[in-house]
Amino acid sequence: MPHYRVESTTKTYPTPSDWDVTLTTTNRKQAVNAVSEFDDRPYPNRTRWQRLIEGNTIVVIRSRVKPRIVCAGRDSSGVERWWIERVDRDGIGGSSSATGPLRDIYAQIMRGHHWYIERHRLGQV
Repeated sequence: MPHYRVESTTKTYPTPSDWDVTLTTTNRKQAVNAVSEFDDRPYPNRTRWQRLIEGNTIVVIRSRVKPRIVCAGRDSSGVERWWIERVDRDGIGGSSSATGPLRDIYAQIMRGHHWYIERHRLGQV
């Protein structure tokens, strides 16, 4: 039976030693639910990243800042414009704009998310 471990950190750019184990279990559903919930501690002690580890493999890495995509209309040539907000409840984050089909915007966000994970080595156990 596999063991699941949920780890979290308050660091924006964590090192491998910055992660704290918040749950160890053999129940996958419990582990997935735990990695989906972020605490309500005030900034700067708020959890920034969580990850779910099955055995020695990272299954999920999540950030508390989720992008919110809002349609900003179309430009003069009919191309869709989008406003992307990445602001958490403390008002920390930013926003940007993008143009093109929504599926391309989602793909761009995911590429950025994967780049961030690789750049800051969040995927190292």
